[in-house]
Amino acid sequence: MLRTAFALGTAAALLPLAAQAQVNTEILRKRIKDRGFTLVLEGTFDGHTGNTQGLSADGLVGGGFASGEHRVFAFGSADYTRLNGTLGVNKSFAHLRYDYALSPFVSWEAFAQAQSDQLQALQIRDLLGTGPRFGVYQDKRLGIFVGVACMLEHDTYDEPVGPGLAVSVQARFSSYVAVTAVLNDGIQVVTTTYVQPRMGLARDVRVESESGFVFKVSKALSTSVTLTTHFNGTPPPGVLSTDSELKNILTLTL
Repeated sequence: MLRTAFALGTAAALLPLAAQAQVNTEILRKRIKDRGFTLVLEGTFDGHTGNTQGLSADGLVGGGFASGEHRVFAFGSADYTRLNGTLGVNKSFAHLRYDYALSPFVSWEAFAQAQSDQLQALQIRDLLGTGPRFGVYQDKRLGIFVGVACMLEHDTYDEPVGPGLAVSVQARFSSYVAVTAVLNDGIQVVTTTYVQPRMGLARDVRVESESGFVFKVSKALSTSVTLTTHFNGTPPPGVLSTDSELKNILTLTL
């Protein structure tokens, strides 16, 4: 099992990388039951004293409901890290999504999201979007899904983002490809890549790629490893265009 975990962690580091865009919802979607209510809880906390002083904490609360052709789920998350007086992470988001199944292979999605990230100089990003989701291939072990959407976005940064970019409301085209697979030993793999160019300004594109391995501990408890990479084609002054994050997560699903 240790060999398997090491191999999977190495593979995660080699999966496609990407950027700051809509927060990935595919891993949470897979945890929502096909019928009835679902509650999802995640969280970690580390406190340090002595040579290293400070704390790091993150948590997620989510839930959903599914009945017939209807599925709705929402979640909110916050991450914060400060060590030896230096802020490392301070970000949060909230997401709400509704799916209506038009057929076994096609559904229509509508979503809303709010997001902030102090180290990205992003005070708040609000967005609304809608579009179809297609089940390209589905069986008991493998699922391939493609989604497209149009969305309106409002961004507020700590500083002006430059001529031609300080637009209060932007229209973006959003597309994603999600692949879910169950390995022979029951480990689940989820990888999703979003591409979101701004309409009328192609160089202002955001990409996000997230790949994760989910290890089932029990019916309610699971642990996972996720690698997320962001790219922003037009970052604010002083902000790098690309960053990445590797996380170990403990999840309780009720």
